Amino acid sequence: MFNSKRQLGDVKSEVFQRDEFLKQLGELEKLAKNTQDRIVEIRLDGFRDAGKALGLLD
Repeated sequence: MFNSKRQLGDVKSEVFQRDEFLKQLGELEKLAKNTQDRIVEIRLDGFRDAGKALGLLD
């Protein structure tokens, strides 16, 4: 059933998304540092670019 009063987004969800993004970014940075794998470094660069595009990173 349709609920017209349900919010599609709020400040809490934005904070959670940012926190989750930063957590995953940290894990990916650790992995890139420990493995020295070029593929992981490329993935990390893409993850950072996506964060900037979404406004999660400055």
